[in-house]
Amino acid sequence: MTHKLSPPPKSRRRRVAFSECSQLHVYEQDDFYAKNKAYTAEDRQRFGKDAARDGMRIKFLIDKAPPENITDSIKYLLRHGIITRGELVGIEHHILGTASSIMKTRRHHAAKVLRKQFSLKMQKLQDDPIKQLGTAAQLSSIQSTQRARVRAAMAA
Repeated sequence: MTHKLSPPPKSRRRRVAFSECSQLHVYEQDDFYAKNKAYTAEDRQRFGKDAARDGMRIKFLIDKAPPENITDSIKYLLRHGIITRGELVGIEHHILGTASSIMKTRRHHAAKVLRKQFSLKMQKLQDDPIKQLGTAAQLSSIQSTQRARVRAAMAA
């Protein structure tokens, strides 16, 4: 019986072989394709503005929808055909906050948990420090949990 990390037997080892001759085929440059193979800076800027506008519109609709919490508001808008799932895909950061604010929240959460872990280590408590650390992390991540619920509602 061979161990999973041992090398395969010599008969099953893979080999690499290089051809002694090669061929090159050059395609003619298509001017239309060359001009249209990538988006221009103006196209990308327009896409960004359109996404931001859609995000602001949807955020406004969510704020004005009847249920009080965000999750139920999104479900209400989807159920009544006011917005579609396709409109929600990719614009979560416009509705829920910017990417930099999300990263800031994550860094803040990680720092809080690490500070709590350090303080528990210094205190050397008799109680279960893992449970206390979990409680601290849970309290710190309430906002992230709410955002995740909104994203889940948008995907449902």
